[in-house]
Amino acid sequence: MKIDPNMIIGKTLGQTSHQKHVSGGAKFEDILQRIEDASGKDISRISPHGITDMISPPQADKIKSLSISEQALDILDKYNKLLTNPDITLKSLAPIVDDMKIMGKQLNEVSLSLPSDDSLKEIVNDIVSAIDSEVIRFNRGDLIG
Repeated sequence: MKIDPNMIIGKTLGQTSHQKHVSGGAKFEDILQRIEDASGKDISRISPHGITDMISPPQADKIKSLSISEQALDILDKYNKLLTNPDITLKSLAPIVDDMKIMGKQLNEVSLSLPSDDSLKEIVNDIVSAIDSEVIRFNRGDLIG
């Protein structure tokens, strides 16, 4: 790459920068206060951990079921990767299978809270079925040999 000697940047030629300086602007606190006054809501009442309190119960159930389903799929993925490793023993798989049992129970509870016509319930039931079948395969000894 050639360097063009006619291309000199910035202050080496005595040019000033092209940045704009804003002075006399409103402070952040003032802007926040105006927004709070305009909306009529107290922003301090909203906490990041209490966001599910502002969501309707059916939506909260869906969010909970999605979260648990994601965790269950992660455990199933981890289990699948371990099964492909020939150096893994059944003894080292046992704790993951125990976690899968717990996750299956949690998903069953969540599934009961979802409406029967909800498509998410079908997905949760499919995940529970996959977990249960893997736990049964492990306990029955299908992985030996």
